[in-house]
Amino acid sequence: MAYDFLICTNAINYAVALALIDAGVVSRPWILVDFKRCDVVPRPGVRQWGLSVSRWRWIGLFLKLPGLVKVGRVYVPHHRLNHRAGELMERARSVAFLDDGLDTRRLVPKNFDLRLLAGGEKYYTFKEYSDFPPWMSGFDIRKIAPLESTCRPGVTDSISAEHFDHVIVESPGCDIESTYQAIGGDRSRVLVVRHPSPEKRQPISDAYMTVDGRSLGTDDFVARQDGKKIYFGETMSFFIAVARKVHQRNSVYLVLPDDRRSGLWGLPMMEDLEFSNGVKMCRVC
Repeated sequence: MAYDFLICTNAINYAVALALIDAGVVSRPWILVDFKRCDVVPRPGVRQWGLSVSRWRWIGLFLKLPGLVKVGRVYVPHHRLNHRAGELMERARSVAFLDDGLDTRRLVPKNFDLRLLAGGEKYYTFKEYSDFPPWMSGFDIRKIAPLESTCRPGVTDSISAEHFDHVIVESPGCDIESTYQAIGGDRSRVLVVRHPSPEKRQPISDAYMTVDGRSLGTDDFVARQDGKKIYFGETMSFFIAVARKVHQRNSVYLVLPDDRRSGLWGLPMMEDLEFSNGVKMCRVC
C-alpha cells in the first residue's frame, strides 16, 4: 500500500496541499507541515505531522524497514529541502510541486535548481494566475486553489480601524522608517504589521502601533479594510491583496527599489511615485 507525502513549509504551499486533498488528487496522504509558520487545519483521515528533526528521523526509520511504508507520490514546494526529503523524492513514484509563493511571481526563482527538472513535472498553483514567468515553461501547470484559501483569521481582534490611517506590512524591500518619512503624518496613526519571523523584523520607533502578523492573520485583516493606505514590500501578501481587489476600497502601494520590482512577474497596472527622500513606490490603479 502506497502513501502520498506532502511537504509544506509555509501557509502558501499548505493551502495548495489542502486543495489537493479536498479534490481527491492524493492517495492516503501524510502531510509534513511546519507548524511554526502556519496553523494546521484538521482533515479527517489525514495524518499531519510537524516538520521537526525527530519526525524526519521517524520517516527515515520507516523508509528503512522493508515493506512498512511504500512511497507513492511526493509533493514538495521546491528543491531547498533537507536530505531526508531527498530520500522521499528518490523513492517516489513521481514528484510534483506545490506553489511556494513568490517564486511563481519571480523572473528568476530563488529556491529551485532548474538543472534538476526533467520537464513535465506537475506544478500545482492558484486559479487567479493568468500567466507565468518563462522559467516555469517546462512544468505541467495545474491551477487548483484560489488565493483566498491562503487567508485565515487571526486571534488578535482588538485593533480598531478608527485608530490608524496607514498600514505597513513589514516585508523585504520596504523600509518602514523611510516609508513613513515619505508618507508623513503622525506615527501613532501608522499600524505596522510585524513580520511573523522575529529575525526578519526591522528596528522601529515605539511610536508606531504594532501587531504580530501571524496573530493578526495579515491577509484576512487587510482584505477587511476600507479607506486605508496600505503598503507592501516583496511579499505574497501584496499579490493576495490585489487578487482580492483590496485596492478597489483602499489605496494599495508596492514599496520597492527598481531592481527588486523589475524581478517580479505578473504585477498589476500601477502608477509610479517617487518621494523627496528617494523612496520609490507604486500605487495599484
